[in-house]
Amino acid sequence: MCGICGKVLNEMGTATSLENVARMNDLLAHRGPDDAGIFSFETGALGHRRLSIIDLQTGGQPMFNEDGRIALIFNGEIYNYRTLREDLARRGHHFRTDSDTEAIVHLYEETGLDFARSLRGMFALALWDGARERLVLARDRVGKKPLFYADARDGFIFASELKALLADPGWDREIDPEAIALYFELGYIPAPHSAFKHVRKLPPGSLLVLEDGAVRIDRYWEIPTAPKWDYRDQGELVDDLHERLREAVRIRLMSDVPLGAFLSGGIDSSLVVALMAEMSSEPVRTFAIGFGEEAVNELPHARRVAEIFGTDHTEFTVTPDAAGLLPQLAWHLDEPFSDASALPTYHVARAAREHVTVALNGDGGDELFGGYYRLRSEYLAERLARIPRPFRSLLNSALAVGSGGAGRSGPARVRRLVAQSLIDFPERYAANHTEFTADQRRELVHPDLRARLPGGTLNESFLVGKLSLRPDLPPMDRAFLVEMDFYLSERLLVKADRMAMANGLEARSPLLDQELILWAARLPVSWKLKGTRTKHILRELAARYLPGDLVSRPKQGFSVPSDDWFRGGLREFAADLLLSPRAAESGFVSQPFVKRLYEEHQAGARHGKRLWSLVMLELWRRQFVERVDAPVRKSETG
Repeated sequence: MCGICGKVLNEMGTATSLENVARMNDLLAHRGPDDAGIFSFETGALGHRRLSIIDLQTGGQPMFNEDGRIALIFNGEIYNYRTLREDLARRGHHFRTDSDTEAIVHLYEETGLDFARSLRGMFALALWDGARERLVLARDRVGKKPLFYADARDGFIFASELKALLADPGWDREIDPEAIALYFELGYIPAPHSAFKHVRKLPPGSLLVLEDGAVRIDRYWEIPTAPKWDYRDQGELVDDLHERLREAVRIRLMSDVPLGAFLSGGIDSSLVVALMAEMSSEPVRTFAIGFGEEAVNELPHARRVAEIFGTDHTEFTVTPDAAGLLPQLAWHLDEPFSDASALPTYHVARAAREHVTVALNGDGGDELFGGYYRLRSEYLAERLARIPRPFRSLLNSALAVGSGGAGRSGPARVRRLVAQSLIDFPERYAANHTEFTADQRRELVHPDLRARLPGGTLNESFLVGKLSLRPDLPPMDRAFLVEMDFYLSERLLVKADRMAMANGLEARSPLLDQELILWAARLPVSWKLKGTRTKHILRELAARYLPGDLVSRPKQGFSVPSDDWFRGGLREFAADLLLSPRAAESGFVSQPFVKRLYEEHQAGARHGKRLWSLVMLELWRRQFVERVDAPVRKSETG
């Protein structure tokens, strides 16, 4: 894992403007604390911060081809690099290191702009082709590694993190009102948008080429919607999944530094640990995080799994006192980001980094195999939708006047399911991903911000538009695409990357191996969801390793007790931040609405997730817009 940055000058650029690349590089030091490298050429410079994982002695960057005309800086890991090296050596290429990075340089020489298609791994990279005066940027297929870019007055700049761009004073720091409106809907800002109007994120699976003063972006990979596998025997299917996941874990054990795993006690991370334990001659180092609040504490489950596989286990408990870390989290997250589980993710990464440099995790299992209750609900609602609408309307009316029941009771769930089946699929599914409802957003968005939006109003839901793009696909296929393209790539993987790299830790995700993604994309939904059972086929595999109660345990995840915290340890912190004159003058949110939300929560309403979202927005605004509260100011200018 590393951090990369760079600049290519236009006709206005001078050599002195390249000094900003060194300052950009300094702001990425947490991503690569082991080494730094700068390569300057006539029209630009590349910067690299290194976290040493493979080839500790000779793997420094930038990396060059034989004649020095091609330079590469790289963030990530390529798991098939040895196979690539062998093939390239047979073709006459000469290697000076044992690094995966050098294989990419020669692969580009051999295949040109098609090189990214051959890479199996996670990466963000920048390549300078001096002979063609061409800059190439690329991101891995699902977007585990980030890459921001912008046009400055004197050239084109890019970096692994947005904060590094702050070291170059040449770009316009105008806020993007559409991006802030997207944040209120989604809780994150999806690529290619960024919080700043003139900064963009390279989308996953994409290649950017800057040549002859022009930029073009091509998508080299998309999640396939190919015909489904025709598995008839469940045992055969589980065997196939077993081998594919074992291979995905095996290639991610490649490391020249200590390696461990995050362990939540859920089936995804437990399966990864089980397979690691099979392949390791030493106890696997595992790390778990929990909370004092018993309802959301998974430590006992993780502890059981650790005992089953004899791991060397470390635990950490997060309390509301961790609020002191929130400004630091906002700084590392780069943009407004509402997922409160970033806090425990930061803690477990910090605990792991005291013992290992690489940690495997279970990310991707829910998106690939249907682990979310919203997917289960959609699966059932989509089947109900096959009943003629008039009959469903009658049933809905009958249930509405039927016997009562608690919100989580069986009758209440049936009523909700029937009511949901009467809503068109895009609106129904998008509602499951909404941070603030449409009505709440109309009250929340400050008039000044609304006036800067196209047409002066909030547009159609972003996800409704995305879910409507592929009417040729069944609703469930579209739902799985949204989970992968947006919730996974733009939320979960952003959290995982920023929190791990804030601690100089590399996180690897076997369940997001590209071959496993291709296989799962062709797996019929009926093997993922069976009735009310989520992740059916993955649970069948887990049953080969885990006791039945752990296999059937409902999904829990990093559910931060934000409702309790905002009535307890975070109460005054949130009030001081959100109800302050500085927040009122921001022009982002309507203060009366925020105040009402806060007061309703203190009176017993459950607005914890929304308050967290607003807290993170305000912390980000003070650091990146006002630029007065950033916890790290090293080398920042402009």
